[in-house]
Amino acid sequence: LLYKKMIGGFYFREQDYEKYIKFFYKLPPNKRLIQDWDYFFESNFQITYSEDNIKELFRKSFFSSSDFETVLIAYKLTCDYKWSDERRYIRENKINNFSNEKKEVFYVDIINSYLRSQDNEISTIASLFEECLDTLYNSDNLNKLYDLFQEKFVLLNNFHRDLSIFDLIKESDRNKYYSSFFWFFNVLFREKKTKNIDFNKNKLLFCVNSFDAGGAEKQALNFIKVINKYSNLNLVVFANNPSKESPNYHEIVERNKIPVITFEKRNFNKQEFFDYLQNIYLHEINQDTFLKVIDASNLSRIEKFIFEINKIKPSSMVTWADDINIFAGIAAAIIGVPKVYMHVRSLAPDLNEYGRKRSLNNWPIRHFYANIYKHLIEEKGYFLIANSKTAAKSYAEWIDIPIEKIQVRYNLVDFDLIEKNVNHRKSIKMISKININNSNKVVGGIFRLRSEKRPLLWLEVAKIVVKQNSNVKFILLGDGPLFNFIKKEVAKNNLSKNINLVGQVDDVKSWLESMDIVLHTSIIEGFPNALIEAQCYGVPVISTNCGGAVEAFINNQTGLIVDESDPKLIAENLINLLNDDKWLEEASAGAKTFAKKFDMRSNYQNYLYINE
Repeated sequence: LLYKKMIGGFYFREQDYEKYIKFFYKLPPNKRLIQDWDYFFESNFQITYSEDNIKELFRKSFFSSSDFETVLIAYKLTCDYKWSDERRYIRENKINNFSNEKKEVFYVDIINSYLRSQDNEISTIASLFEECLDTLYNSDNLNKLYDLFQEKFVLLNNFHRDLSIFDLIKESDRNKYYSSFFWFFNVLFREKKTKNIDFNKNKLLFCVNSFDAGGAEKQALNFIKVINKYSNLNLVVFANNPSKESPNYHEIVERNKIPVITFEKRNFNKQEFFDYLQNIYLHEINQDTFLKVIDASNLSRIEKFIFEINKIKPSSMVTWADDINIFAGIAAAIIGVPKVYMHVRSLAPDLNEYGRKRSLNNWPIRHFYANIYKHLIEEKGYFLIANSKTAAKSYAEWIDIPIEKIQVRYNLVDFDLIEKNVNHRKSIKMISKININNSNKVVGGIFRLRSEKRPLLWLEVAKIVVKQNSNVKFILLGDGPLFNFIKKEVAKNNLSKNINLVGQVDDVKSWLESMDIVLHTSIIEGFPNALIEAQCYGVPVISTNCGGAVEAFINNQTGLIVDESDPKLIAENLINLLNDDKWLEEASAGAKTFAKKFDMRSNYQNYLYINE
């Protein structure tokens, strides 16, 4: 069984979610532990990208059982996922029916799991103790855990001479998730620092997670190309994961000999990091609290950035996307880098109207990214930059700052590089296998096959359209964790003649020239590059209302927004457009004109604001 679970874990880590779900169902029900269930729900979420569907699956899986171990697993998951309604239901209908002895064992188990975690969540533990007050009075085991919690709590409260963690927790219901790292961060930004570092003038450190094949990574490379070619800045690139999967990496980075660094392999020493911080901050930091309570995993990420920044001593930094913005941003603020430009590439990582959620658990530290952003923006020389007005609005509401605090800089498209990647002979050979003739209309899709792009919705629309008109062909360009799943769905429905999955291609232009319209079904977007690329070559678009997509074309003129994510409604609108040859012709001409304002060749100044 242990070996089988290792194989299952491999499926999950490799993002083969369909295989993991099949593996899970083969596990004996009494052998399914909390991690197995977590992977199961996460796999379903990554395929459907619908939290409501996962909640329904959760209720079907757990609500009918009163078994102690099953209830314990279910309740722990509701705490991890921050599902308040499901948590309340289990507490009122399951836990409250336990005997006092069972309640004691239950709460000892779940509280202990949080106290043992790397960065115990203060709010979650406090709420669990509040729930079991009646049991707590008569339980030595719970009282011991409470004493341990109080010890950590008091240590945190003594971390800063003028600040009370009790007051902070009461400060706002909006920031309702607290951990020891969150408290440490708040202290760092309330303390005065000595700033005695000589920074290298005109040295720019550009920090990005990786150079994979996604849209955000493509934009990072475009930015690097512009800065290297048109600015007077001495550029160094930091990549957390220096994979070189992007087809543009060699062309832009290696050919121009732009130095790329990554984290050195070195062991994190908490005491050494404490000594370093103490040399920077004027006020003495509570060493006992720092060493005993503050989570080392988050500290190590900050320390690694500090180590690299100290070597380069840049006068300015560009950070790319949330995780890099937060950890590199904190490191830069500790050292005192004069200017830091933090770029957000999508909608805010929150569950508000404009928000997104990458995973069910959403990594606990992300629950207070908004508070960290707010502190960073208040630092002199810190700027937050979004790639659309919709993304800026999303972040402004989430962080609770005026939208004027966020700059908007639209993505630019490197059409020179697209033209350079043209390989007509290879592409025409592949396109000819699809057997497109004059009677066919061709609908394209260009995106990574991952959950937030909703390839299943794209496929569902395609199935409806093909059922009504077999002369319509669909071509999907892109790879990703859901590629094989979608491919099997196409084969299972006998649609291979009409729906073609091509995979990742370099020569996007040749494929676009074979398309009449591009269908985009994402649930979240900062600003979709693919829609601009399509319009540049005269291909109008139809898209779900997914954030910045509304700014990537002219609605009803070069494309169409469909407000509802109903496959029947999207299919109906798509069929109407395909049947309107006059609209397609006019939209094609308008699309080419509209796309020109995002052409990097004539609008590269949009990326030179860091020289200002």
